[in-house]
Amino acid sequence: MLAELALVGHKIFHGSNLIAVHQKQTNVVLNKPIYVRASILDLSKYFMYNFYNHIKRKYGDRAKLCYTDTDSLIIKIETEDVYADMIEDADLYDFSDYPEEHPLLEKLPADQWRVKSQRAPPDSVIRGRPERYVPERIIKHRTRKGQLQYLVKWERYPEDESTWEPADRLQEDIPNLVRIYNDTK
Repeated sequence: MLAELALVGHKIFHGSNLIAVHQKQTNVVLNKPIYVRASILDLSKYFMYNFYNHIKRKYGDRAKLCYTDTDSLIIKIETEDVYADMIEDADLYDFSDYPEEHPLLEKLPADQWRVKSQRAPPDSVIRGRPERYVPERIIKHRTRKGQLQYLVKWERYPEDESTWEPADRLQEDIPNLVRIYNDTK
């Protein structure tokens, strides 16, 4: 045992037949999509920098970066009509959360801002933008191949587009909705 590569150290207690052994962990289980999350953050930065570079090219000194976070920018822009500028670059903006009666949306083709209900929600819960799938409630549950699944109703989607999601993912991503559903059963 003392020749093992995982051995960090040991202590022999005098006057007894007791030895304490300290070993390194010899294997690591990667059961969470850490690498995917890191890629998503890298892509987020890439798109944010591209957007900021576009803004700087368009506005020059009239655009000032005020604040950044993992997935957002706050930019002060001096312009005559910010909505007209947004329409000019509509492909760069996500208008899906704007209320349908917003005056800006009247000037855009519907395919530039409406949530496309024919597209089904993802296989798992996805956080972030531009496509944002927010679970509204859990409708029911079932067991398939020994795995518990929940039927999730997504915000801004009709109930017939609800999807079955693995319970373990939902318990990690939206524990409050899972608890609310389980408390009502």
